[in-house]
Amino acid sequence: MEDLKPHIENLYFRSFRAVDDRAACMKFIEGHTHVLEIFGITQITSAKIDWVLNPNVYVILVSAEENGKALAGSRIHVADGKTPLPIEDAVGEMDSRYYSMVEERRAAGTGEFCGLWNSWEIAGLGIGSMQLSIACVAYAGLIKLNTLFGLCAPATYRNSIRGGFRVNQRDWNQWQILLSKRRPHRNLYPD
Repeated sequence: MEDLKPHIENLYFRSFRAVDDRAACMKFIEGHTHVLEIFGITQITSAKIDWVLNPNVYVILVSAEENGKALAGSRIHVADGKTPLPIEDAVGEMDSRYYSMVEERRAAGTGEFCGLWNSWEIAGLGIGSMQLSIACVAYAGLIKLNTLFGLCAPATYRNSIRGGFRVNQRDWNQWQILLSKRRPHRNLYPD
């Protein structure tokens, strides 16, 4: 299968507010949905698409050419006190502490790193879990967030830790609840 992968010279990381670019959001949705379907995943809170209309959602897309096909992506949902973060929807009923953890951090600026995916074309390059973790932690500083929550699968755990997250909870069927430990926003590299 490696021989069938396209040769990619450059990767472009583009960030934007979801409500500002509906076409790019659709590229994100198509790519993310395709990856989830490959793994037989159809019921996941971050796969809902109502975030496209939320002015407090930011998207990072990766492509091989400017404004090209989405090869990977992730989102940051800013906690606004109105719309629950995807992690609150996913685990809040199982553990209500997450509602208060988000609320305690909201005034200082918190959100969620979610919707992380990458296509087979760039699988194994560390783009999906490592580089997007770093990009999201750095971008969080630019939008004045001090912390990010994340729900992490076992396959992406190690690179998420390397990308600037730390374990906060370890009890949802081997998935990890992570919390970023971001440096001040002047520094674009996470701890």
